[in-house]
Amino acid sequence: MNCETNPFITSFEYLSNELIYEIFDYLDFYDVHKSFLNLNIRFYNLINSSTFPIKINLSSISRLMFQLYYKHIIIPYQNRITLLQLSNHFIADLFSVQYNNMIQLRTLILRNIESKFLNNILTDLVCLPSLSSLVIKPIDTLSNVNDLYRQIFRLPVLKYCNVTFNEAIISEPLPFATNREVSPIEIFLINHDCRIDQLNAFLSYVPQVRRVSCHILSKLSNHQIPLRSIELKNLTHLSLTMKDLTFDQIKLLIEKLFNYLQVFHITTNYSLSYSDINQWEQMILPYLLNLRIFHVKLLLEQPKYLFWSNRQWYFEAFSHSFYSIQSIKYRWLYEYLFQPTNINYHHSVNHISIHNEIEMIRNLIYFPNVTKLTIFPYSNRTYHSLSTILDRIIPLIQLTELVINYPKFCIGKLVELLYYSPNIRTLILHSISFNKITSQLIQQSQTFETVSKKNRITNITIAESCTWEHMKLFRNLCSQLQQVTIGTSRFFFGSIMDIVQFLFHDHNHNTRHLSSLCFTNTDPFICRRLSSEYASTYVSVKSIEKNLYVWW
Repeated sequence: MNCETNPFITSFEYLSNELIYEIFDYLDFYDVHKSFLNLNIRFYNLINSSTFPIKINLSSISRLMFQLYYKHIIIPYQNRITLLQLSNHFIADLFSVQYNNMIQLRTLILRNIESKFLNNILTDLVCLPSLSSLVIKPIDTLSNVNDLYRQIFRLPVLKYCNVTFNEAIISEPLPFATNREVSPIEIFLINHDCRIDQLNAFLSYVPQVRRVSCHILSKLSNHQIPLRSIELKNLTHLSLTMKDLTFDQIKLLIEKLFNYLQVFHITTNYSLSYSDINQWEQMILPYLLNLRIFHVKLLLEQPKYLFWSNRQWYFEAFSHSFYSIQSIKYRWLYEYLFQPTNINYHHSVNHISIHNEIEMIRNLIYFPNVTKLTIFPYSNRTYHSLSTILDRIIPLIQLTELVINYPKFCIGKLVELLYYSPNIRTLILHSISFNKITSQLIQQSQTFETVSKKNRITNITIAESCTWEHMKLFRNLCSQLQQVTIGTSRFFFGSIMDIVQFLFHDHNHNTRHLSSLCFTNTDPFICRRLSSEYASTYVSVKSIEKNLYVWW
């Protein structure tokens, strides 16, 4: 039915096909399939239409749900999947579908899977005609990344590549690419340590690259090879996280590789040698003729801007990372940020960190787009609560991730903070103070009851000192909980068994979504013990690099 002839559409089935597809895009395909497939012939045809793209995210999913998903969705619809995200430690073991059958796959995201599966997966991907986006972040340490990079560079239509590898020993650089080995990658994000000579070799494979991000080390390989010039005319955006690079090394990189930059971001924890603005000027003038934005994140005093403003370039430098409040004084932060060159910068901040002394000061800067908050040990000499102070600088209701790196954080303060932050999905705690009597009183409070009904926390990490009593408290507090990660020690065996036994025999409504446990830094003996007691058709137990995973 046309909206123009009937402007008052009151029934879902009267919406156009295009609008229904848009709505489906916000839903998991399994739910779409289950709810609408047999509703009527129109929806049956819509779902089975070859033009309807299927996007699958297998991140937080129970083992039983995965088995149903695999049987009813992945196998029958594999040739229509356009996006596939695997972010579960166990799924790669059970995923037997050949990737080369996914002929419409455009985006593949592989996180938290073991690296031993990557070679076979990448081999299959070479045949895919539409794969343009690839994200890889294995959970374990690799012995050598070069073989994986060779396979990545062979993917015929790949445009976006985001890789995070953890190498035991940094590899020798790849051989330089020949004309037949080049890749069409345009955005290349290397989220691991990489030597200068390695980066030089990698870039020889991506002549069309437009944006590069890299964690770069100053060291060269044992067999030092001079840097080779590569003309990367399309490379306009570069972000380098540097460790101990000298100005001569940076200058050499720019001279050999980065002549066409327009936007250049540098992050470094080593500031003394970079405080000489004259050296930056001497490096930029001869080589970076197209530069518009130059951003250095480091510890230094506020520089003189005359050189930069005369050329209408954008230069920023600030004390400590701007993405945290840390030891920056609020008054100084306010005065500095509201100078003409910085008046809008706070709108781009999405992560705030708090530690040291906090104060209630007039005219605080407000950060309207913050979604992540990190709290370190702090002192509060005011009569105001932490939530009251925070609410003056960030929108607490907008937070989706809360990290409390404060040992023995008060459970009452945590509940109060969650009361004002109902949209948090990920909660990471160092540890919490716990007293049985106090805990019982808090759980009987109206605030606790409200938080337990309204919060949306699905993932909790407790770094230290978690017992089954802590777990019971968080069970009562978080009704949407799906994944729990607990830090352990060699004296923690009894607590692990108590927690697992409590959760497996707990029939509380709040644990209905919970399907994944991780215990960090565990002994292999614990894995064998848990496997012998709980591993079955419905429960999987696995140990990866001292971490123990349980999935059901």
